[in-house]
Amino acid sequence: MPGNSARATIEISTGHGEKAEVVIDALKHLISPAMMVLAAAALVLLAIGGAAIYFFGEISATTEAPTRTILAVQVDPPAGEVFVDDVLVGKQGTLSLVNSFPVGKPFQVRVELDGFEPWTKEVQVTQGQQFRVEADLVLRDPMDFKITPQMQRSELDRSVLNEQLKHLDEQFRYCFTRNLQPDNAYTAALTVRGIVSQRGYVAAIEYRSANFESEEVRTCLRRQLRGVKVPVIPGDYATFDHTFRTRVSPLGAGVQGEEGSQ
Repeated sequence: MPGNSARATIEISTGHGEKAEVVIDALKHLISPAMMVLAAAALVLLAIGGAAIYFFGEISATTEAPTRTILAVQVDPPAGEVFVDDVLVGKQGTLSLVNSFPVGKPFQVRVELDGFEPWTKEVQVTQGQQFRVEADLVLRDPMDFKITPQMQRSELDRSVLNEQLKHLDEQFRYCFTRNLQPDNAYTAALTVRGIVSQRGYVAAIEYRSANFESEEVRTCLRRQLRGVKVPVIPGDYATFDHTFRTRVSPLGAGVQGEEGSQ
């Protein structure tokens, strides 16, 4: 319309001679440019909001966080080869497997470590379950390696050995805190000399000095040290001295551990 209002008259005639008139009045509503921009923006926001609700609603309905199926194998000492149904799955002892083993049916877990009895257990894990098995290895090596005059002595890479001992630090400290229950807190210290075989395993232990008496601590340390593995040495044997220090307290008083070497 050229103006703001207009009127039109419509005449309706029928084939039977009947007539009627209809008058139509039309008004143009004025809208400012600013109002038009705001209206357009509101439409855009409504469209985006609707799309977001639609798509996010679809995503939330179809992408729930999956439940992982986990098998945790806790090995003590934390070393050795782990097999699942005769398939090697790890060479460092303690590990966790996620969705990479039979689910919903029985299978065998086996752990093998030089100097220890093989450990086996049949387990079954259901979908979405977090299952844990604890493999406490039984020492079978008498660790009675003897040095003879004909043997050639080698030097160990102390940094490699220290890394291995650090890896077992928690187990070493537990040997003290589990078996020593003094009347008063003190730092228990024990020095050992280890003899390493050509293959890199700790083959014998000599206890040099200690400020306590406990065969249980010695037995526990021997078992943990048998799990230490360093690279093959060029000679027949090598030796190392190491001092273990752990703060022990009366039963129920809490324990703070520390470990030292020389």
